[in-house]
Amino acid sequence: MKINDYKPGDLILFFQGNSRFYEGASDIGWVVRRDYEDANEPAVLVGFPHRANNLLHYYDVELREWEAGGIIEVKRG
Repeated sequence: MKINDYKPGDLILFFQGNSRFYEGASDIGWVVRRDYEDANEPAVLVGFPHRANNLLHYYDVELREWEAGGIIEVKRG
């Protein structure tokens, strides 16, 4: 398993929306900070321009799967 694949400043293009539960319009977000609460499940908090003071939580493993599957594209900062 890779640790800390995604770092603050990385830009993420979500081609099918930013939800893990349903498809939506494409969206763009950036990694604001790492979430260190659970060392066994590395995660990040992602901010979106249209969501004031609202961060969404994503696990590194799901982002890696989505990136490999072409569901997201990551521009590393």
